[in-house]
Amino acid sequence: MATKQSILIVDDGPYLPDLLQPMLSSLSKDVEIKVARSGREAEEKAQKESFDVVIANMFMQEMTGLELACLLQLVAPQTRFILITDYRSDIIEEAARLLQIYEYLVKPFSYYKLREIVQKALQSSAEEKRRLGYMSRYSD
Repeated sequence: MATKQSILIVDDGPYLPDLLQPMLSSLSKDVEIKVARSGREAEEKAQKESFDVVIANMFMQEMTGLELACLLQLVAPQTRFILITDYRSDIIEEAARLLQIYEYLVKPFSYYKLREIVQKALQSSAEEKRRLGYMSRYSD
């Protein structure tokens, strides 16, 4: 039996979650997609449950995607973090590198590309869990 994996999509706007949720749901029946409508909501969810991948918009009202990535490094360092932004910036790229963000995407991007990145991130997460004999503190 395959282990359920989970993805959290974080954006305070309606478009990113509404576009990504159905597309990523088709990856596998063993992938659960959740949405957080703010960085604070994402932080709360990450403290209660484990996510294999977090996809977050860079620019949100309460906190930036980089701030969320910092918080998740403390709460869930094994999570693969994918940052989506509206424009390329040397400062954001350097911060993403220092925070070891899994992938940094600039809009517009191909949804096929994002799907491929998410599949690789899920695979990487599963391999790490197997290698470490990982038992989530949230698993049944």
